[in-house]
Amino acid sequence: MILDKETIDKIFKKPKHQNDAVLGLYKTVIPDFDVVEKVQGYPRANPELNKYIFSKFMEFDRKQHPGVMPGGAWMNWGFSSDGNLNEWEVIVDKEILIYPQ
Repeated sequence: MILDKETIDKIFKKPKHQNDAVLGLYKTVIPDFDVVEKVQGYPRANPELNKYIFSKFMEFDRKQHPGVMPGGAWMNWGFSSDGNLNEWEVIVDKEILIYPQ
């Protein structure tokens, strides 16, 4: 899937907390996120896309959470980088999604 700047920017206009932004991004790339029991691993994103998202988290944290490490939430829970993907591309490998039995 392609995750464009407009979608990312829209996600960052709403949240009051880092968790809301992380969840917003995951729900965007995993349409059935609400029925997934566990994500065991990380979606893969183009490195430039990851840099853009990371910059949005750093900007967000400096404004909303000045006492935390800017971008720390994305370092912990963000997508992995895959240089083989096209610009703005994200791939969610099916094997990382665990569904209820």
